Amino acid sequence: MITRTHLAIVSFVAIFLAASCQKKSDNVTPLIPNEAITTVILTATPASGGAPSVAKWTQKYGADGNPIGAPDTTAAILELKANTTYVGTIAFVDSTQTPPVNITNEIIELGKEHLVFYQPTPTRQPLVIPNTSNSATDSTLAITLTPTDRDNSAAAFPVGIATNIVTGKVSAGRLRIVLRHQPEGKNGTYAPGSSDVDIRYRVNIKQ
Repeated sequence: MITRTHLAIVSFVAIFLAASCQKKSDNVTPLIPNEAITTVILTATPASGGAPSVAKWTQKYGADGNPIGAPDTTAAILELKANTTYVGTIAFVDSTQTPPVNITNEIIELGKEHLVFYQPTPTRQPLVIPNTSNSATDSTLAITLTPTDRDNSAAAFPVGIATNIVTGKVSAGRLRIVLRHQPEGKNGTYAPGSSDVDIRYRVNIKQ
């Protein structure tokens, strides 16, 4: 015979097990990070019109969310003309998700927490503050990149997704690009926060 006491005990156990299962489910950690940047696409379009030059950097990730091997840089080459002005844009993609997710808009929306740095190399100079013309006077690569976008903070710091690119003489080198995540203390300099991406493209400036 089932008494009220038995029913109360059964109900308590059922509620306890349901709560325990829910708690375990809520505490499961995803295997793949929400923002694994697998692809970075740099595009330079001539300001006067014409076909854009596109450079693409990719990195494979495993099911555990960790990078697999070295990045693929075979397409990470930017071909530009000397003494020319370009409109530059950069895109960040997460291909660990299906379908791949372009997280560039998220970076723009959270512009107060992000900053993209550009630096021609080789150079002895540290990464420069991006709200000034970004060129290295001792670099063999004759290129200047100036961010043209701003975040919505009172100081209106650059974000660096959109840039003005100006080339000089015929030259070759590499362009270092660093995406800094600066959720606290963004002040227009490199120091705050940590790096989400730190990569290099080959750049050829031809006549």
